[in-house]
Order: sequence, then structure tokens, then C-alpha cells
Amino acid sequence: GHAKGSSAFWEGRHTLQLRFSPDGLDWAAPPLTIHAGPAAYSCAEALGGAASGVGVLFEAGESRPDETIRFCRVPPSWPCAEN
Repeated sequence: GHAKGSSAFWEGRHTLQLRFSPDGLDWAAPPLTIHAGPAAYSCAEALGGAASGVGVLFEAGESRPDETIRFCRVPPSWPCAEN
């Protein structure tokens, strides 16, 4: 499958979400919210193959999107057990 990160709103750069597509064309699955506050640039990468999940490195903060750089590991069971 394919995964991508994006800020839900360009103005204010708020709410970083990870979306999943089994084929890179259909992005209808509900997104996973990585950070509900201000967020900016992000990078998502498979960690040692699909069995290890996805790592997301991103800028985030409480007041501004560029306060810190954070890392989040998303388990391979998201968005569904068969992926």
C-alpha cells in the first residue's frame, strides 16, 4: 500500500494526518491524526518493511507548527489488520 502525510489546513498548518491507500489511487480510508495541533513539514517512511509499521518525522508545536521536531511510529495494524 501507499501512505502520505499532510496538514489538513494550509492556513495555520494545523492537524497532521496520515492517509493510506492500497493502490495509490483510492484515498477514501479515514485518516489517522498524528498531531491535532499546529504542524508543518513531514516525512513518512516504512520502517524495515511493512511488518514494522511506518515512521513519521514531523514539525509540530502547541502554539506554532515549527516549535519541535517529533517522531511517531504507526503500527502495521493501521488502517486494517490485513495490510
